[in-house]
Amino acid sequence: MRIQCLKGAALALVFPVCLHAESVGINFNSNRDLSAEILPDEVAGHPDVAQINWNNTNGAASGNESNLIGVAPGTVIDSNGVATGMTLEWGSNTTWTTNNGTSSGDNKLMNGYIDNTDSVSGSTFVRVRNIPYASYDVYLYFGSAGNGRTGSITVPVAARVLSYSTNSQQAGGFPGAYLLTDDRDSGYPAANYCVFRNQTTSLFFAGFNRGSSNSGCHGIQIVSNAPPPDADNDGLPDGWETTNGLSPADDGSVDASNGPAGDPDADGSNNLEELTRGTDPQNDDSDADGLIDGVETLTGVWVSESDTGTNPAVPDSDNDTLLDGTENPTLPYDPNNPASQPGTDPNLNDTDGDAVSDGEEVTLGRNPTIPAEDLGVIGDIDQGSLRFQTEGVGGGVPPVLIFPPDTEMALYDARGNLLDQNDNIFFLFDTNSRINWTPPSAGRFYIAVGVNNTVFGEQFSVTTTANRTGSYILYIDRLDESGNPADRVDQPVSFIPAGGIDWWTFSITNLRSDLDGDGITDAVEDQYSCLDKNVADADEDPDGDSLSNSAELGLGTDPCNPDSDGDGLGDGVETGTGVFNGTRDTGTDPLVADTDGDALGDLEEVQVGTDPFNPDTDGDGSPDGEEVSNQADPLDANSTPEIFTDPIVSVDMTNLDLPNGAAVNSVANPGQAGPFTTLIGQVEAASHPANNNPLVQIQGLSFDGDKMTAEVDAPTLGLVGNQTYTVRAWVFNPAFGQEEAIVSWGRRGGPVGTNSGMHQGTNPTFGAIGHWGGGPVNDLTEPDVGWGPNGSGSDILATRGRWAQLSWVYDGLEDRVFIDGEFSNSEEHPNLLNVHTSYNDGNPTLVCLGSESDAGSVNSAPIPFSGTIARVEIFDSAWTDEEIQTAFLQEQPYFFDGLLPSVGDPYQFVVSSPDSGETVEFKWNSSGSEIYTVVASDGPEENPDPASWAPVAGLENLAATPPLNTHSIARPAGDLRLFRLIRTFGPPPGPPLDGTSPERALPLGTVPAGALVLDTQGSLVNDTEIGFYDAEGNGIDNNDDVDDLGLLSRISVNLAPGTYYVATGAYNSLFSATAFGVTAPLGVTGEFTVNVRVGTNNAAPPSLSGSGVNASGPLWFSLVVE
Repeated sequence: MRIQCLKGAALALVFPVCLHAESVGINFNSNRDLSAEILPDEVAGHPDVAQINWNNTNGAASGNESNLIGVAPGTVIDSNGVATGMTLEWGSNTTWTTNNGTSSGDNKLMNGYIDNTDSVSGSTFVRVRNIPYASYDVYLYFGSAGNGRTGSITVPVAARVLSYSTNSQQAGGFPGAYLLTDDRDSGYPAANYCVFRNQTTSLFFAGFNRGSSNSGCHGIQIVSNAPPPDADNDGLPDGWETTNGLSPADDGSVDASNGPAGDPDADGSNNLEELTRGTDPQNDDSDADGLIDGVETLTGVWVSESDTGTNPAVPDSDNDTLLDGTENPTLPYDPNNPASQPGTDPNLNDTDGDAVSDGEEVTLGRNPTIPAEDLGVIGDIDQGSLRFQTEGVGGGVPPVLIFPPDTEMALYDARGNLLDQNDNIFFLFDTNSRINWTPPSAGRFYIAVGVNNTVFGEQFSVTTTANRTGSYILYIDRLDESGNPADRVDQPVSFIPAGGIDWWTFSITNLRSDLDGDGITDAVEDQYSCLDKNVADADEDPDGDSLSNSAELGLGTDPCNPDSDGDGLGDGVETGTGVFNGTRDTGTDPLVADTDGDALGDLEEVQVGTDPFNPDTDGDGSPDGEEVSNQADPLDANSTPEIFTDPIVSVDMTNLDLPNGAAVNSVANPGQAGPFTTLIGQVEAASHPANNNPLVQIQGLSFDGDKMTAEVDAPTLGLVGNQTYTVRAWVFNPAFGQEEAIVSWGRRGGPVGTNSGMHQGTNPTFGAIGHWGGGPVNDLTEPDVGWGPNGSGSDILATRGRWAQLSWVYDGLEDRVFIDGEFSNSEEHPNLLNVHTSYNDGNPTLVCLGSESDAGSVNSAPIPFSGTIARVEIFDSAWTDEEIQTAFLQEQPYFFDGLLPSVGDPYQFVVSSPDSGETVEFKWNSSGSEIYTVVASDGPEENPDPASWAPVAGLENLAATPPLNTHSIARPAGDLRLFRLIRTFGPPPGPPLDGTSPERALPLGTVPAGALVLDTQGSLVNDTEIGFYDAEGNGIDNNDDVDDLGLLSRISVNLAPGTYYVATGAYNSLFSATAFGVTAPLGVTGEFTVNVRVGTNNAAPPSLSGSGVNASGPLWFSLVVE
């Protein structure tokens, strides 16, 4: 059973005050106390929106969704436990904890937090992307280890900054201690949470700003504003009723059991209470703890057996490993049957307050209602070895002895594993006990002490047959490097009862040595030459980058290097927020020299003016770095690198769609060389499977002694002399010899360096390139080239019997060859190449496919190719290694996995497969309120119109999640060859929807055609004016103010279907009748709100609302009427 809303989790409510459809909660754990992980069934969050299934971080100070732990690690789930597709990112200097402990979900939520120790605003932040809700509220929980610390929260999408004075240090007082701030005037009220309502963007960012001292974020909750369906209006959501065997069409008037007051399981808790508390209305003991739901009143206080105060949805309310039904403080502890009658309180983890939980004490055989002996924290894991030693100090009766007791001792971890034991230090001469031990980790540990004839076993199993008593001292010493006592930790005196065992417990922490007490451990300071573990230097800035040492260590930057990633920007200006706010706050990653990976460094992006977070700023399909390196303008979509736009040869045989074996006499070539025609033999269509997907056949042309030539001769194309060029080819060859020519120009016969041919062959000297000159590999006067390794040529063997991408680059000095985008070999040929311009018969040389040419004429086919050629490209410039790899990666999905991405679209639609075809991933740029559908075809040549292709299941009518949509599905069945993206609704990609113009209008949503009332109630601007326009910019109505709203505005309209626009402004705004003409006062920083009410009733609840700020003029909203 899944609950949809829990309200007043700490109160025995009869009726819920609110009900929300679903929500997403993120709990920021601290690495100082990972026990504060909120369990899946634990309820947490403000009572208005309390939920289960919280996401928990792993205690990292900075991270993303991969740092989430729990039932769905690495995945953001909602309150129903369902994956959302949301992504999460946070950053901070460190983590810390309050004193709230872990006694409830709310106290866990308000325990750990990501801490802001830096004066840089927003250095602690939370960013959530791909939020699936059309409208939602955001609850932010914040605080610190000390109350009264000032700070503020900045939320750009809400254009709001809220101040607070921390108040989360409540010694476990939640949820009753929640305090709200909505202060926008730096009043710093005492608070520990705030709410940003009615958000509509798919991205939410909150920055936490340090005030008087450190504070940070405990958690974030994103709550959908869509109420769950309730057909019978009985307060019970339809989905909940159906899941739990109740009728969603009966409010109890037909069968009382179906209504909110019904109690079908007769447990004393009606259906509405069962919904509120998250219990099962068909099961009288939902959590199977031995107590019926009705007596578990959720107050946290035991009153009686009919009012236990426990949680009816959690079998162990106090998390002490004892079921609620076994714990009853009105019954005495039964030593003969402690597991069934421990005498403990089910609401208290440690009934006797001895720092040992009730369940642990029962397991250890101790009375959980009597305080145990806790030694507390006795050391850190880095402080070396400890010695535990008992020393008897007297005997007892029976019998009366003058000798001290013969003690025996054992050491256990918290799980009951026996770590070590000792009987006598020196048999007969020293009957005391001693254990030398080096703590392996932090945690709780136990010592058991008995007299002789005690047997220690696993799982805290200790038995003794001795009927003796005795007093003893337990010495605890820290040992030096030689194993000798150096520092006494404790020496308590205790007594062993007759026939009994004396138990101790203690803790080891994970705190590290910090000699100077500056919060940076000695081990860390030893790693950096600019830090001194003997001097408190956490707040110093030795590298002068405006970041303190502690801040740098929190970010992961080098405190001794002002530019940790070497990109030319100081660490202090690379704030890592993902938002560029000028050269003093670039928002880039201080640990990555090229934040967006576009081969243009972060400093270069700032200098050029490109977006350091978008690898293709102008959206033309070419990365910014590639455009800059090739003298194109990365800010102009019409300016692209010539290297990709003007090829000499660009033949693609994959789309011929001919039956295998069909003769092909001509192939189109949009490049400068013109079409290719068959000169020798018969070239035929042939298909071979994609490398990792046998269901997809990729077509090409089969050569075997055949030859095709280009229409335009090589000299005209500039392929003569020492010309630079880049050659690329996709080939399939099951068995090739020493040299087989794929593409060539010039001619054979010498002299040295007068031929150019790209080969697929095994010869270590000329298996890759033929220039005529096949001498020793290291002879610079012999220009032929083999595949790598140099002198071996064995790299090429891996391409047999599969599709392979072979590339060759000549830059005027050096030949470089590549296999599947990876460099294979190179040779320099200074002043050697001078490719022939004509054959001996006087005709100009031609570009040839499938073979080279002898000296006499083109009518020859030496070193013929014996495989299939799918694509060939020749460019008149030398590509870089990065460009070779990029081009390969763009084509790899098709030839390796049978997946062909759409090309040339402004959305940069990319299809890929990370697991050889089993899963297909789709990614594209998205914008505004657009809706997308992915379609596919197995015969794009017969049906070239993507609008008529079949939608891909699971990828229909997808809402935009700006700036990027990413989706993953199992590979569809069938021989799909081409995927395309269809935009089915909304404006084209454009600027962000910030309300600064009609084109950027904030979307209000959709309402039915007919009468509507629009007003500005709720605006923070005291005197508003409003104008209303149709889609062509024609004014329909406007209003200054109305009597019943004071200085606020209202208009009433009757609308046909269409898109309309609302403009809001402060007093003295002017509304023109045409062309969206609105003039509004500038510098207005208050928030405008527009409400849309369906019908003519001014007092009806609004159907839609939207809010925003525009200090530069009127604020625009859009409204869709259907």
